[in-house]
Amino acid sequence: MKIVLDTNVFISGIFWHGSPHRVLSLWAQNKINLLVTKKILNEYIRVLHKIDSHGDVARKWSAFVFENSVILEDRT
Repeated sequence: MKIVLDTNVFISGIFWHGSPHRVLSLWAQNKINLLVTKKILNEYIRVLHKIDSHGDVARKWSAFVFENSVILEDRT
């Protein structure tokens, strides 16, 4: 299954339990594929940096997304 995650769902899945966290777990287990564009990836990272002042979580997750997602070309 291929999915695109709204930024709010992505962030919620990282910091809280519940359905968004279960979606991220399925993705981490390669049971679903995450599709992102560069714009979406940048939005994830921007919001993570707002929450994570040291940037550790943002770096970890941005690398994970980059390495484990299908990155599509942005359409304008």
